Order: sequence, then structure tokens, then C-alpha cells
Amino acid sequence: MTEEEIERNALSDPDALPFEDDWEDAIVVYPKNSRTRRVD
Repeated sequence: MTEEEIERNALSDPDALPFEDDWEDAIVVYPKNSRTRRVD
């Protein structure tokens, strides 16, 4: 499973997110084009 697939799955299932209300901010802080590490 790629990082993109993981992210898509997480965004489609709010219950899977560790910080549900902050996911938009997280995407702004870590845009795909500048992400250099994976969060496992």
C-alpha cells in the first residue's frame, strides 16, 4: 500500500485519524510534494 493510498483511506474514514479535527492543518503543513518521510 502506497502512502497515497493510506492517506486516501484515512481521509475517507475520520474515525481512523488520530487528530480528526486537525487533518486539514496536517495536510497544509505536510503537502505531498514536500513530504520527505513516512509516518508509520
